[in-house]
Amino acid sequence: MGREERTARQAVARCAKAGWIEKTKHGRTVSWTLTPQGAEVISSGARRVGGRAPRKWDRRWLILSTTVRESRRATRTRLYAGLHWAGFGSPTPGLWVCPHTDRLDEVTRLIEDLGLKDETIAFMGTAEAVGIPETELVHRSWDLDALRSYFEQVLLQYGDLTPAPGDDTFFAYLGIVSELQRFPYRDPKLPEELVPDWVGRKAASTLWNLRDKWSKEATRRWAELNAGP
Repeated sequence: MGREERTARQAVARCAKAGWIEKTKHGRTVSWTLTPQGAEVISSGARRVGGRAPRKWDRRWLILSTTVRESRRATRTRLYAGLHWAGFGSPTPGLWVCPHTDRLDEVTRLIEDLGLKDETIAFMGTAEAVGIPETELVHRSWDLDALRSYFEQVLLQYGDLTPAPGDDTFFAYLGIVSELQRFPYRDPKLPEELVPDWVGRKAASTLWNLRDKWSKEATRRWAELNAGP
């Protein structure tokens, strides 16, 4: 699969430590299955990755103000990862903004799981004329130049790719799926009103089309590999 055995073992160990998978022994054979927690993580990720159609924006923002003590670095890391996954950006230290107000429940669970309820203030509202405009808020909250460069590279790598049947298509398909799984961490899916003609939307559309195009051949090759000699 193009991955070193050591890397694969480390990934499995991390997933087991997080409680996402559990081990079952059958003689000398060891198999891993998803736990209920792991299944929810996969389902949540699939919903986020699979959400292709952009929603109409009501111009409301979800705003979060929270602080984490220096002694709780692990908590801070988990908080930042969770907020980035939910599509938040940070214009100033301690302040987070997100145009997806439907993710309030997700953020509520994150804050409660991390024990930050007493250190957090959250509210929704529209941007007003006082202070910086929304365009500047977006540029301060997300590194759009870096995101644009990333998506342009993705299009350069996959846009005109025409793999041969068999292994070439199979590995190209895996690459597409892997890239799509990274998108929620990379792209906050900002509304078109905030970032017109955003290259991230073109990249996502291109990769989904290629995924659909190569799916049948990749599935056929996977079944062939599992069938053995």
